[in-house]
Amino acid sequence: ACGCDRRIDPHPGGGDQLSLSTSSISFDAAADNSSVSVTATGGWEVNSEASWLSVSPARGEGNGSFTVSVAENTGSARSSALTVTSGDLSRTVRVSQAAASTGGGGGEGCDFGTPLASALPTVNNVTYEYVYVLGEGGPSLSNVTNFTINWSLENNGLWQLSMQTSDGKPDWWNNLLSKATHTFASAQPSVTLTGTGFSGLDGAYYVNVVDGDFVMVSKSGDFTIYFSNSATAPSCDASAEIQGAPSARRSGTTEAVAFPNPFEREIRVTLPNPEKVSRIVVVDQLGQEVQTLNKAQITRENVISIDDYVARGIYLVKITGEEGVTNLKVIKE
Repeated sequence: ACGCDRRIDPHPGGGDQLSLSTSSISFDAAADNSSVSVTATGGWEVNSEASWLSVSPARGEGNGSFTVSVAENTGSARSSALTVTSGDLSRTVRVSQAAASTGGGGGEGCDFGTPLASALPTVNNVTYEYVYVLGEGGPSLSNVTNFTINWSLENNGLWQLSMQTSDGKPDWWNNLLSKATHTFASAQPSVTLTGTGFSGLDGAYYVNVVDGDFVMVSKSGDFTIYFSNSATAPSCDASAEIQGAPSARRSGTTEAVAFPNPFEREIRVTLPNPEKVSRIVVVDQLGQEVQTLNKAQITRENVISIDDYVARGIYLVKITGEEGVTNLKVIKE
């Protein structure tokens, strides 16, 4: 996200005119962009010598705009200047970008599988009662009583993004939808928050859904915001298990693999010891059963068909065996 010093140059009376909507732009370390409006009576051109930023379009005629884009900064803080010229007139825009985080974003081990290689799965109007800020330097959200997100991958629609607080700060009900820009439908899904009113919350985050919980991993800081309905704080040590296909986990002597992951219509579950498994159930994020295999149906190689009308999103394959229950996370595309 960028911070922009809005300053419009006065228009001279008569003759050529050249003014810009801002004189400076500051970016976080993440790759980002910002638009600059141009008011001019003639042709104009933008020039830059910095290799880490680009401008499009680099020239125009009359009133218009151009976009300044910066690459991800993996080093120290940097700055440069753009020069906009029109005839004998020129204006300057200072561009700066913060240094890369030394902690790698999200704190040590707290990346929870981000950035995802695919789009963010559907999160169908889920309200979370607990918020955990992991790592260092994150916002204080102790006054947040719940967080709600309603995202549909199928319809590419983010319908709700909100937080309620216990003390009315910055408000009792806070609509973050108007403060957010997102790329949930793309690979490496992320969200950028600006002007939320929560100290330390504004910024760019990679996002993921982990066993039904919603996770925001700071792109430039050393913290992760983890929304859950569990009173038990998540463990960053387990985040390495979140990403990967096929999905596999071992629980005592009950070992299973579910693939492909993500899947479209069928999940294949391989069991080395099917005689030790009594039940396989596929459940959605609300705990509702989608498909079930009972003991008489279970073999070493199991194919579980999921109807086309079942929504895309996160599902759990729950395998009940002699030594407990193993949960495998899978994603329906």
